[in-house]
This record gives sequence, C-alpha cells and structure tokens, in this order.
Amino acid sequence: MNKRVMYYREALLREIREFLERGIEVMIDGEDYDELESPSEISVVLENGSYMKNYTGDDNGRIIAVEFNKVRDTRK
Repeated sequence: MNKRVMYYREALLREIREFLERGIEVMIDGEDYDELESPSEISVVLENGSYMKNYTGDDNGRIIAVEFNKVRDTRK
C-alpha cells in the first residue's frame, strides 16, 4: 500500500473516531458502526471501494449522522 493511500485511510479513521466521540452515528454501506468496532475492521470494509459521505442533520442544523456509501468497488 502506498503512502498516499495509507495517509488517506488514517485520516478517514481519525474522522470516523471523532464523529463517534461527538455522539454522531456512523454508518458504512447501511451498517451501523460504533465505538466497539475496531479501526482495523472499519479499515477492511473501506479498503474495497471508494466512498462518498452523506450527512444527516437535525432541525437545528446539527449533524446527527454520517453515512459512507460505496460509489465504486476497487477490488479486481
């Protein structure tokens, strides 16, 4: 794995951890992830594709959920 991909993956895992610490629900391909999930497990899921983030807000404009949806499968 090249340095650029490793940097992206580490940044994404940090971002997911920050969402969870703030009490924001995180879903990946429709599956709910929480603080009990290990970063390595989430990394394995994310390494098989390109993902787009979708944010869900409440009536006050606060983010309450983030969903990562696969837009492209990178497995060969």
